Amino acid sequence: MGEMCDILVSMINEMTQIRRLRALSDVTRLRIVQMLACCPECVTGEECGPTASRVCCDVSGAETITSTVSHHLKELREAGLVNMNRQGKTMVCTLDREALAGLGKYLIALADTNPCADAKEPCCTGGDAGDCCS
Repeated sequence: MGEMCDILVSMINEMTQIRRLRALSDVTRLRIVQMLACCPECVTGEECGPTASRVCCDVSGAETITSTVSHHLKELREAGLVNMNRQGKTMVCTLDREALAGLGKYLIALADTNPCADAKEPCCTGGDAGDCCS
């Protein structure tokens, strides 16, 4: 039973990381994450960061939030990369640095993995690159 739980946890983690990668595959969403990464973290425990309108202004040049930037923020929030919290009448956006770091660790682990280590036959036996892993 423990092995099954481990497999399910692994699958959920992989699906989460895939969703985050998909969210970052859009240039506008990547720019939003880059912008939020430059924002200083608050040490007081209060929510601080740019408002959704400020993100829109910096990303698109519009002075009010557009539906396009709103959609991108929603995608990043649903992927767990951005937090949005209401402060009065405004929404404050912050980067979930732990989630981004987790994605980085996932990619590093993927780069360090040798999928052929336990294989009985080599994955790629030479020849054309097109023959590789086919």
